[in-house]
Amino acid sequence: MSTTRRGKRRNRLRTLQLFQCPECLHRFTGEAGKNRTYPLKLILDAVSTFNLGYSITGTRSILRRRFHVDVPDRTINSWLTAYRSVSTYARLRAAGKKLFDPHSIIVSRFFEHRQVYRFQVHNAKLELSLRSPLHRHLSPLRAYLTAVQRDFPHHLFQNTAERSSTFPAQLHPAIFHKENHATRLADLVLPSSPRITRSVTKHCNGSCSSTIP
Repeated sequence: MSTTRRGKRRNRLRTLQLFQCPECLHRFTGEAGKNRTYPLKLILDAVSTFNLGYSITGTRSILRRRFHVDVPDRTINSWLTAYRSVSTYARLRAAGKKLFDPHSIIVSRFFEHRQVYRFQVHNAKLELSLRSPLHRHLSPLRAYLTAVQRDFPHHLFQNTAERSSTFPAQLHPAIFHKENHATRLADLVLPSSPRITRSVTKHCNGSCSSTIP
């Protein structure tokens, strides 16, 4: 069943497209957060900003700069209460605030590899998770994520001139079997699995030839 556009509804902050059902003539909007004055993006941003460690007043100030809207403190507080069940970090916020200030709790970097990737680490989540006895064996992860930010070999993902996928298969048949730990393990588990081998022809006085796999 198709619907048709039937006008728009404007509230204090935004304009919503209205749709109508051709059978019951009921009008509705396709926007999430029905009957809410504020857009859902602003609400989610408010909850996320508060959970970084900002106070409600500080969150209000940030929202004013980002969205040019002054949201009352009581409204922000009502959002925090309404979405507490889905904002799982809320229970760790107090502990995370003692470890990191709001400006350094999340480390963000951009990796420019043929396309731009955004790399982020939530320092408080990482630190609090590794403090658990269940996760102590993952402690090297902290050093790894720190090293990725500082010493990542970007050039390996920027120079694609010698990638195997760029070579025609008929010219370079040997590249389809790359010898590494994974392939050696696969050979042990599946000894009968087909392998593509490299053929070398050795001539014997011009009268015979043998193939060396």
